[in-house]
Amino acid sequence: MSHPQSTCQVRAIIFDLGNVVLPFDHMRGCRAAARRSPLAPHEIYRRLFGADLVDRFDRGHINGRTFFAEARRLIDYHGPTGDLRRAWVEIFWSNPAMERLVHQLAGCVPLVLLSNVNRAHFQHVRRRYPIVRIFRRRVLSYEVGLLKPDPDIYRIAVSKAGCPATHCVYVDDKPDFARAAAAVGVTGLPFRGARRLRADLKRLGVQAS
Repeated sequence: MSHPQSTCQVRAIIFDLGNVVLPFDHMRGCRAAARRSPLAPHEIYRRLFGADLVDRFDRGHINGRTFFAEARRLIDYHGPTGDLRRAWVEIFWSNPAMERLVHQLAGCVPLVLLSNVNRAHFQHVRRRYPIVRIFRRRVLSYEVGLLKPDPDIYRIAVSKAGCPATHCVYVDDKPDFARAAAAVGVTGLPFRGARRLRADLKRLGVQAS
């Protein structure tokens, strides 16, 4: 992993979305879907994420109509597709501490959002959570056809940041994805909560206020 270094002069911060900017839990959706399926929530999760369906949706290789049609079949869903869609997207909630930190950082350095995300999830969070709209610079997997930890998706994020990789910090709750950022010269920070992130950024010379 790329650890905080005092020599890193931060000129941009790249954020993961899920479980960094916004907490989420896929099991929320699986429990909701189980109301209209004979399967238990853990079996719904296994079938959806054990296949390549979500991967194809996150890469933008299939549209929402195809995704939800295939999901209905995989989990033997018997309710309206609109209900399944709501179960799929309503898995996020707000994190006030991160909202404050992102607002403060937006006044200090350029911010970029880098996420493995599908169109349905992103449209939902952008509409529901104003904090997402702060990120004017975005690299979304379904738009670029790449998923972390592919080095090229980090390179695109660096390009969006508008400064050299060595002046970028990337924050992700998955340590492997934070480490992968180092492949393009970015300083990776594993996310362990807003307070810890604030301290890590302070050590890098970023004072959020």
